[in-house]
Amino acid sequence: MIARLRRSAAARGRGALLAAHGRVALRLTRRPRTARWRGLRLHVPVGVFHPGLYLSSHALAAEVAGLVAAAPPGRTVLDVGTGSGLVALAAARAGADVTAVDLNPAAVEAARANAARAGLDVDVAVSDLFGALGARRFDLVVSNPPYFRRDPADLAEAAWHAGADLGWFDRFFAGLGAHLAPGGAALLVLGEHCELDVVHAAAERHGQRCTERCRVRHPLGTSVLLDVRPIAPAPAGATAVSPT
Repeated sequence: MIARLRRSAAARGRGALLAAHGRVALRLTRRPRTARWRGLRLHVPVGVFHPGLYLSSHALAAEVAGLVAAAPPGRTVLDVGTGSGLVALAAARAGADVTAVDLNPAAVEAARANAARAGLDVDVAVSDLFGALGARRFDLVVSNPPYFRRDPADLAEAAWHAGADLGWFDRFFAGLGAHLAPGGAALLVLGEHCELDVVHAAAERHGQRCTERCRVRHPLGTSVLLDVRPIAPAPAGATAVSPT
């Protein structure tokens, strides 16, 4: 089905392809499926985001696994909007101490079961963004967020739609700073057709700055990985210098 969709939409451009693919992908979440990535096998129940339908989760999982493997042992990772748990499992397998949260209880149950089947220790909880985390802080916060401009009609659509005003990003960046460990950062993966200017502006409103880390090309386009860090305050007595 996906292959036929790509062929039929190609003449209308990449944006039309992604919009059509999104509608089909939502329909494909109406029944249980299985996802596989680098030896991990995940059960994806009804109403839970399938990590293979956009391939952005694969890009994020690979990047996070590489970062964790190269870091000192004991790094703490938070996966926000974990879905079936692919990115969380990739981080745990690479050696991180991983917490994963999702608004959707079905996703939380799936991620917990997938971690258990893989023999990986992941702390999974129902949470609306950072709401259930108290004062916990993490070295790395990762997310494959919703970024379509529409209000979600249910929990399944909340994995895709960020609100008519893309308000998900304001809420995320508003809470991020309180959950980053000293020197910590966040890593987001977005589609190239996402309204990146809106994301950058939301980050800066809440004292964060996004910088593009890399782009990963795949059959459905390009995934953009953004590194997010707190904007460092100017040292006392420093004189601002305009960029040239």
